[in-house]
Amino acid sequence: MEIYHLLKQYMEQKAQQGHSQKVAADMLHDVSEATVISILQNKWNSISEAMWRNVGVQVGWRKKQNEFVETLNAITLITMFATAKENGEMLAITGEPGAGKSFTGKFFADSMRGKNAWYVTCAEYWNKKYFLIEILKSMGKEYAGLNVYELMEKIVYELRRQEAPLLIIDEVDKLSPDVLLFFVTLYNKLHRMCGIVWMSTDTIKTQIEKGMRRGKKGYKELYSRIGKTFVQLEVLNADEIEKICEANGIKDKIAIRTVINECEGDIRRLDRNYLKAETMKHLKKYSKSLKAA
Repeated sequence: MEIYHLLKQYMEQKAQQGHSQKVAADMLHDVSEATVISILQNKWNSISEAMWRNVGVQVGWRKKQNEFVETLNAITLITMFATAKENGEMLAITGEPGAGKSFTGKFFADSMRGKNAWYVTCAEYWNKKYFLIEILKSMGKEYAGLNVYELMEKIVYELRRQEAPLLIIDEVDKLSPDVLLFFVTLYNKLHRMCGIVWMSTDTIKTQIEKGMRRGKKGYKELYSRIGKTFVQLEVLNADEIEKICEANGIKDKIAIRTVINECEGDIRRLDRNYLKAETMKHLKKYSKSLKAA
């Protein structure tokens, strides 16, 4: 999805500069106009992995450092994504920051490229309209000039047309209560036709439970729509962190132990610990060279 958005931005920038779609496509090395059109129209089945990488590198995409590792959390998440997609269910997943929710959500959506799975990360400033626009943007659909009612109807229409669609909505706890309750409407209109998985920290569970205790409108309905269940992810254990380190280029056992001791089960701290481990490795080499001199 990231490459799709970057390509779309690239084409828009070239159009503003007065270039036609064909000319803009010709500026990309070994990329045909037909390939550009296929990507922009979400016709991805014919696009090879090599072509995705070729297009991506030329429009500003850079491969993420972290590599996928089959942790217990990753297996749990992928199983739930697949279940929701196949059965058109709405599921809720909670976990500590750095449990691998976002990484696995993006990984799954990318791996299902062209097979109707989309990933959206929420933000605190979103109102109802922004939320719906971001869903349409992730799907590669137009949204300009539409009001909230029209945006919702278009989302429902587009998802009903797809085969086993899935929306992965991350960081749901950042949404305001008014926006959060949109999930009731989405469930009512799309149950058994579209899978929806939302992910967040435990904050969302606390929020919904408090809302039900206080009798706030819509919270019981919302809780019912997720099957009155929050699937709780585990904190990464030492063995899993070691595997993640090794998959991402940290081979030194002392460096791995340092990562395990310092990251506190937070996979997002891997990058910082990776840089620290690399720095220490070079410092050791430099120190040895000084002693040798």
